[in-house]
Amino acid sequence: MNGIEKEKNCAISVIIKDATADENQAAIQALGFGSHGLVVYDTNDAIKQKLDGHNLDEADIRKAIDAALAEN
Repeated sequence: MNGIEKEKNCAISVIIKDATADENQAAIQALGFGSHGLVVYDTNDAIKQKLDGHNLDEADIRKAIDAALAEN
C-alpha cells in the first residue's frame, strides 16, 4: 500500500490497522468483513470501495483506488 501511495503523489493516504487487535474488531464487523479487508474512503470519509479478505490482489486494490479517485 505504501508503494501505491507514493505512486499517486499524495492523492491518497494509507492507514493500516491491525485487524487482529481488540480495538479494531468492532470496526471490522461493522464494515461486514470476515476478518480483514480494505476500505477506500473519499475526502469526506464516505466509503467508495470495500474489498473483503486478507490476501487481496494488487490489481483489485489499484482498481478500487483508481475508481475512487476518478469520482473526486
